[in-house]
Amino acid sequence: MLSELKKRKFMKLFSMYDACNTGVLKFSDFEQIVKNLAALRGWRPNSAQYNAILSKYMREWTHLQDEATPRDLRQVHLKEWLDYHEALLAKTEKYKEAIEVRTASILDVFDINGDGKLSKDEWRDFFKVYNIPVVYADEVFARLDTNQDDFLSKEEILARLYDFYYSDDLDAVGNYMFGPF
Repeated sequence: MLSELKKRKFMKLFSMYDACNTGVLKFSDFEQIVKNLAALRGWRPNSAQYNAILSKYMREWTHLQDEATPRDLRQVHLKEWLDYHEALLAKTEKYKEAIEVRTASILDVFDINGDGKLSKDEWRDFFKVYNIPVVYADEVFARLDTNQDDFLSKEEILARLYDFYYSDDLDAVGNYMFGPF
């Protein structure tokens, strides 16, 4: 059973994916995230970049539908989302692999200059795309940048994502990865 802390964190994650703010996840939410990213990057619909990222989000949506066993195949409710993450937490290796894939995706999409790390500006872009209030971006970035080099490396992001997904310690740095919850 998910702890109250993990429920709160996964509810935060749910709200990030609920881009259309309907209280349920639909494919249109994933499309909206892609549109947000495309607008930020200046990608036109049907461009190579747009189609590549849309394909990634389509796979994520399909995987969620397959694993979350939604009552209605067109949408995933919060309870199904929480059950999905609880089941994944029990499959430690599979979940760690999913976290690593998510980390790679974050870097692929938001690392504009391709240096393998995220700057504060790139981190702010991440917040914009996922409709997280940007007012929190700098504070969160400072917490996550544990070596204080003004960048978030893949290793730092991965370690903080593990905190976010696995930790029941309220003070774990990664809990605030996506702003307050």
